Amino acid sequence: MDEEILKNIWNALSSDKKTESDFETWKSNFSGNSEVQDNVHVYLTQKGYTKNDLETWRTNLGIKKKTIPISLQKRSLRNPLQMWKQIRPPWTLLQQQQALMYL
Repeated sequence: MDEEILKNIWNALSSDKKTESDFETWKSNFSGNSEVQDNVHVYLTQKGYTKNDLETWRTNLGIKKKTIPISLQKRSLRNPLQMWKQIRPPWTLLQQQQALMYL
């Protein structure tokens, strides 16, 4: 990921009181969670900090989109909740609270 862009995003979020995490903690939470990335993108777009669509923005940041293996896609037709649990890393309480800040 582009460290300079991430630092700029974190600075903007910190200035706007949208995160209280230090940069390294925020970066770890951000890089490991596509929902947090989506929420950050929406916020930055609303504030006029970016005009890029989500995929272009992710590409500029160097974020690779997670793909779901075909074996999990087939299983998801039978049990979508189980598939979600397999591909979603568990969140810590802090990560949940930070994600809620962006909703």
